[in-house]
Amino acid sequence: ENHLRELNASNRDSLKNTNPYMHTLLENKSYNWNDKLMLAMEIFLGGIDATATTIAVTLHYLAHNPEVQEIARRKDNPQFPYLKACIKESLRICPTSGAVGRITISDLDIGGYCIPKNTLVNPFSSVSSNKAEYFEE
Repeated sequence: ENHLRELNASNRDSLKNTNPYMHTLLENKSYNWNDKLMLAMEIFLGGIDATATTIAVTLHYLAHNPEVQEIARRKDNPQFPYLKACIKESLRICPTSGAVGRITISDLDIGGYCIPKNTLVNPFSSVSSNKAEYFEE
């Protein structure tokens, strides 16, 4: 708790540039300090969980595809573009979150349904990312 207070007090500009979401949270006057602390911990722990799940799922898929694993483990490129692609593909097949909420900025017609402006929509990536009509292989 003290570290978060010190970070916010001493490095406001740095925090604003490096982590604008956390900066906005800590500067929000509508939350008391305990709310801010709880939300910051939720963000931190959620990130750990999502990262661990992503690594586990990627390792699972690589373990079941030795040829792909061999290409991914090569160290000839420090940027590892193939490994990054494997991680993205693992997230497509098995996303760490069920849906990504968005608020519509205009009226939309989706599949014959009128979605009014300012409506929260939750497209389920776990469904759409595995549809054969979008991803043949």
